[in-house]
Amino acid sequence: MALQPVPSEMMLDSVAEYHGEDGTWDVERLAPWLPAEVLQKVTAVAVDPLSTEKDTIFWTRSSNGCFSTKTAYLLANPPQYDSRQQLGKQIWQLPVPERVRCFSWLVYLGKIATNQLRFSRKCSPSSSYYRCEDVTHLSCPP
Repeated sequence: MALQPVPSEMMLDSVAEYHGEDGTWDVERLAPWLPAEVLQKVTAVAVDPLSTEKDTIFWTRSSNGCFSTKTAYLLANPPQYDSRQQLGKQIWQLPVPERVRCFSWLVYLGKIATNQLRFSRKCSPSSSYYRCEDVTHLSCPP
């Protein structure tokens, strides 16, 4: 992330060495090393000049603060959620009887034995029938 190689003696510098006693960041000292957008984010963080806490390294992508290849992988490859996947989860949270949730789940999975599905599986001679051609006709009167 640095604009140029950071000298090894600077690698052990603490945060306190980059801000003044009043808590303002020493931008002139940081600017040669950080891209402008990163410098802007760093300087937006308020520093408590009276803090006596020791500097520590903390990986914010994990609950314990320790870096791991798993958290780095998840950062580089965030899980993708699509609306269809969300719908599947929402079905099980519906405030309806269990049998309606189960039926809805089967519709969602495309497992209701409509004539269209039966025909595609070679279980029916025709894909049309006056009552259950496809899922959209499930609520039609007999």
